[in-house]
Amino acid sequence: MLSYTDRFLHHGEADDVVPYLNSTSAYEGLRDCGDVKLYSYPKKGHLTLFKEYVSTTLDDFAPLKCSEE
Repeated sequence: MLSYTDRFLHHGEADDVVPYLNSTSAYEGLRDCGDVKLYSYPKKGHLTLFKEYVSTTLDDFAPLKCSEE
Protein backbone atom coordinates (compact mmCIF):
# COMPACT_ATOMS: atom_id res chain seq x y z
CA MET A 1 0.00 0.00 0.00
CA LEU A 2 1.29 3.43 -0.93
CA SER A 3 1.78 5.78 1.99
CA TYR A 4 1.48 9.51 1.51
CA THR A 5 1.00 12.70 3.45
CA ASP A 6 -2.47 14.25 3.40
CA ARG A 7 -1.39 17.87 3.96
CA PHE A 8 1.76 19.86 3.25
CA LEU A 9 2.61 23.21 4.80
CA HIS A 10 5.47 25.36 3.49
CA HIS A 11 6.67 28.47 5.27
CA GLY A 12 9.73 30.70 5.38
CA GLU A 13 10.87 31.31 8.94
CA ALA A 14 11.77 34.93 8.11
CA ASP A 15 8.40 35.71 6.48
CA ASP A 16 7.46 39.32 7.25
CA VAL A 17 4.05 39.13 5.52
CA VAL A 18 2.45 36.03 7.04
CA PRO A 19 3.71 35.13 10.51
CA TYR A 20 5.57 31.81 10.71
CA LEU A 21 3.50 31.09 13.82
CA ASN A 22 0.49 30.62 11.52
CA SER A 23 2.04 27.51 9.99
CA THR A 24 3.34 26.08 13.25
CA SER A 25 -0.10 26.57 14.82
CA ALA A 26 -1.81 24.97 11.81
CA TYR A 27 0.64 22.07 11.97
CA GLU A 28 -0.08 21.50 15.66
CA GLY A 29 -3.83 21.60 15.02
CA LEU A 30 -3.75 19.32 11.98
CA ARG A 31 -1.56 16.62 13.52
CA ASP A 32 -4.57 15.16 15.32
CA CYS A 33 -6.64 15.12 12.11
CA GLY A 34 -4.28 13.09 9.93
CA ASP A 35 -0.89 13.06 8.34
CA VAL A 36 0.65 16.53 7.95
CA LYS A 37 4.16 17.70 7.11
CA LEU A 38 5.58 21.15 7.77
CA TYR A 39 8.44 22.35 5.60
CA SER A 40 10.30 25.20 7.26
CA TYR A 41 12.70 27.30 5.25
CA PRO A 42 15.28 29.01 7.49
CA LYS A 43 16.18 32.60 6.62
CA LYS A 44 13.57 32.66 3.82
CA GLY A 45 10.91 35.32 3.52
CA HIS A 46 7.47 35.41 1.95
CA LEU A 47 8.51 35.72 -1.70
CA THR A 48 11.71 33.67 -1.77
CA LEU A 49 10.19 30.21 -1.57
CA PHE A 50 8.87 29.52 -5.04
CA LYS A 51 11.74 27.35 -6.31
CA GLU A 52 12.03 25.39 -3.06
CA TYR A 53 8.26 25.01 -2.78
CA VAL A 54 7.82 23.67 -6.30
CA SER A 55 10.75 21.30 -6.01
CA THR A 56 9.60 19.89 -2.69
CA THR A 57 5.99 19.60 -3.84
CA LEU A 58 7.02 17.66 -6.95
CA ASP A 59 9.09 15.32 -4.78
CA ASP A 60 6.11 14.78 -2.46
CA PHE A 61 3.76 13.89 -5.31
CA ALA A 62 6.20 11.69 -7.25
CA PRO A 63 5.29 8.51 -5.33
CA LEU A 64 1.63 9.04 -6.24
CA LYS A 65 2.32 9.09 -9.96
CA CYS A 66 0.58 6.24 -11.73
CA SER A 67 2.64 4.33 -14.25
CA GLU A 68 0.30 3.07 -16.93
CA GLU A 69 2.67 1.77 -19.56
